[in-house]
Amino acid sequence: MHLATYTLFAVLSWFLLGRVPNVSPLIMALSYGGWAVGYFLLVSQKRLLSVKLVIFIGILLRFLYIFAPDVLTGDLPRYLWEGHLMRMGINPYVFSPDSSALISLRTTYWHKIEYPHLSAIYPPLAQIFQGVFARSILCWKSFLFVIELLNLFLLTMLIKKHNGKRENIIFYALLPLPIVEITGAGHLEGVMITFFLAALLSRTFLFKGSLLVAGIGIKYVLVVPLGLELLTLLREKRYRDAYQLLIGGVVLGVALLVPYFANLPAIFSSLKEYAAHWRFNDSLLYLTGEIVGVDWTDSRTFQWLKLSLLLLWLLTVLFMFVKRMKRVKLYSYTLASFLFISAVVHPWYGLWFAPLLVFCPLRELLTFAVLLPISYAARFYGSGQVPHTLLLIEYVPVYALILLTCLQTFSLKSSSETK
Repeated sequence: MHLATYTLFAVLSWFLLGRVPNVSPLIMALSYGGWAVGYFLLVSQKRLLSVKLVIFIGILLRFLYIFAPDVLTGDLPRYLWEGHLMRMGINPYVFSPDSSALISLRTTYWHKIEYPHLSAIYPPLAQIFQGVFARSILCWKSFLFVIELLNLFLLTMLIKKHNGKRENIIFYALLPLPIVEITGAGHLEGVMITFFLAALLSRTFLFKGSLLVAGIGIKYVLVVPLGLELLTLLREKRYRDAYQLLIGGVVLGVALLVPYFANLPAIFSSLKEYAAHWRFNDSLLYLTGEIVGVDWTDSRTFQWLKLSLLLLWLLTVLFMFVKRMKRVKLYSYTLASFLFISAVVHPWYGLWFAPLLVFCPLRELLTFAVLLPISYAARFYGSGQVPHTLLLIEYVPVYALILLTCLQTFSLKSSSETK
């Protein structure tokens, strides 16, 4: 019964996407809310469900969302454009979409590209994948559908390798976020997840280093688990393994950068503007900024605040590392907590930690992954930032669960010390 309800609301949400923005925000909220509630009900009864059926439904929904309309993000036209430039042998880091030098190359989707004054922001390996597969929206999404099949396979292999619970595949297979954001919205995180999972599955550190750097070549965020892996090996005095990890990563990293050596700074030009000026769906930055009274219309006035929060995050990660937190849990908290201090938190950023829920289904992160799509209200209904009410709905339950977890951990520790 719960599986049927879950599937019904998932299909209904897909159907309503084709009618945005004409459909009522309340109807969209109720539809996604039903899907989210259905997911939590299934998770609570995961032992009673057939693993094969769970995977089948997950695959079926991913296939359905290939045909979701292009309303979730403005990234798809850019993927197609940069893929077009790659096939023409043009460096997408040097020429922005609005460059007068490329007027003759403009396509039917060119006018849909957001921030056309910015050149490519995605790393070099992402450009290669776009050049090969981003020939049309259907071609790109079909590629990501195959990628998701591979991701589900890698997750089952990792569960088997670590003697995990097979039914935990539900935490990713039926989680709305990857269904909506990968095959639905066509985001690159799906490919990043493939390299990340393959690295976790790898038995040799030389190959693991290469896979993690390949993931960084899709999304820079994987530099975090690479750094943590290296620090762990050094702490354990496994210097040979650390050396192999570095060699594997450096060799592939240099190979990816060689074609761009002549214009190397151009790779990071748009990324620097993104890091300096963009804000969307932020929580701690917005809260602390309101307290100290920054001018949100001038990004120069809160750069110091972003740096302060970054330092706080680094200290938190260091604390978790020193406490020898289990690897997957450390990765999960580190990647998720970065979103708490980040100035930009798009819904698909939750995919950074989503596959790790299979091995470490933390209730606070599971809730975060389910609530993140609330921020789409800002895109669907015209406002530049997420309304305060929706920010509260999105973040308060997550921070409350984190606080509860901390209190329970402290209580258990106090009880064990008393005994």
